[in-house]
Amino acid sequence: MVLAASEAMFRRESGDIEELPVAAGATLYQNAMVCCDAAGRLVPAAAIATYSAVRGVCIEEADNNLGGAGAINGRIRQGIFRRDITGAITIACLLYTSPSPRDKF
Repeated sequence: MVLAASEAMFRRESGDIEELPVAAGATLYQNAMVCCDAAGRLVPAAAIATYSAVRGVCIEEADNNLGGAGAINGRIRQGIFRRDITGAITIACLLYTSPSPRDKF
């Protein structure tokens, strides 16, 4: 995913910090969006059926490329984020993280 390797900055509007285990072989880049896999471990955000909704944005890089599942933790910030966008604004430009009052569990 192109955004995962970028250094694009998201400005935090609100939200909490959470620390979760990182999936085996995953590298999470600073300021990249992340999801959880089926086991609840952090992975780079992607449209995969077994992944959760976007959980947040990485605070710092977490490189578990050579580690096993849960060998390290990743720190993410949840909440509302704003990013400067040039050009047309589409639904792909929006970032909302879960959990939210709109989520039904």
